[in-house]
Amino acid sequence: MKRNSNKKPKLGQHFLTDLRYKKIIIDYVHNLGIKNILEVGPGTGSITSDLVKYSTNFLGIELDKKLYLDLINKYRDGNTDFLNLDAGLFNIDDHDFFQDPYLLVGNLPYYSANMIVRNFITATFKPKYLIIMIQKEVADNYLSSVPKMKFLGHSIQTYSKVEKITDVPKEAFNPEPNVISSIILLETKKDNEIIGEPEKLLSFIKKGFSAPRKTLVNSLSLSLKIDKRLLSNELIKINIDPKLRPGNLENNDWLKIFNTIIEL
Repeated sequence: MKRNSNKKPKLGQHFLTDLRYKKIIIDYVHNLGIKNILEVGPGTGSITSDLVKYSTNFLGIELDKKLYLDLINKYRDGNTDFLNLDAGLFNIDDHDFFQDPYLLVGNLPYYSANMIVRNFITATFKPKYLIIMIQKEVADNYLSSVPKMKFLGHSIQTYSKVEKITDVPKEAFNPEPNVISSIILLETKKDNEIIGEPEKLLSFIKKGFSAPRKTLVNSLSLSLKIDKRLLSNELIKINIDPKLRPGNLENNDWLKIFNTIIEL
């Protein structure tokens, strides 16, 4: 039976209520075998009790003050802690709650999901894995690949390997969102797996995606103010077809272009 609710989502909150999808998340947590767990947005504790029970050390980050107070009153174990702050601005490198690899689990607010994910995957003390629920359209961009690569895909895949777990229908939440969600798994890359100077490269790639429907030479010449003929010749020298569109390029292609452009 479809459940209706008149409750308005606060801070972008849509609480997972369908037990089938809760079980999928918890099963993945168990299979990964990491017992230091950081939950972003535990909310009303939909899966928190299962995570706390399984974990050796548990840290929850909840922005809603009332929900945060409810959580600290409910969970009083010495290896369990909660913080009332914005996970997108939280500096895990300054926090010593975990001494060993940890797992991040979160049903992330749609409006701040990208900021939260990037905050953790670019940290020095990053989670080994992230099991997150985000808007399906955004998840599809995280998972994008050539020839339909998206800039957001580069931004996430530069630092992590991404795998789709399952889609989640609107009816699995209360209140229901307007969109379908997806649960995805991110495995963060080791430092020696991350290409070049990642933030400089991503800044360059973003310029290349300034006009994603244009050819590569047109998009880059417009954003970088470089003569189109000169740029085309340089791309040909490194075996990059100037007529390709930005979505056709892998990270290594962008790195080759970046290294060539800075020499001009």
